[in-house]
Amino acid sequence: GADEYRKRAQAFVDEISAPDRKIYIVEDNPILPAHIKDYMIHPLNIFTTKKPLLPTRKSMLEKSQNFYETVNNINGLTFIRSLDAWCPIDECLIADDNGSLLYYDDNHLSVNAGGRFLVEKVLKPYLDEQILQTKEIIN
Repeated sequence: GADEYRKRAQAFVDEISAPDRKIYIVEDNPILPAHIKDYMIHPLNIFTTKKPLLPTRKSMLEKSQNFYETVNNINGLTFIRSLDAWCPIDECLIADDNGSLLYYDDNHLSVNAGGRFLVEKVLKPYLDEQILQTKEIIN
């Protein structure tokens, strides 16, 4: 349950905490209701296959609400929310602006486009913050 998860996560964060250490948890990408290939082969099978639906922003918010509340109550933890990047409009993304697939299957990211999307759209602000703080310490 959520309480048990929060207690265990809090104990873990407390155990690994240090004054010079920041601890992050990154929200997972949406899980597709079908394998990525099913989204791609649909045009070839329009008479036999219905196109699978994409996860929606609303459905992801509903599924994640308890998780958001739980992680936001863990002291010393920074929660990196990724929903805005994955689901900037009603339907969540399966490809980047160049048309490269973000997924390898139904939930794992593709090595190149998916990983790059995660770093650039979700993690970059936090990485930039760390770089700035490191430069301030050096100077």
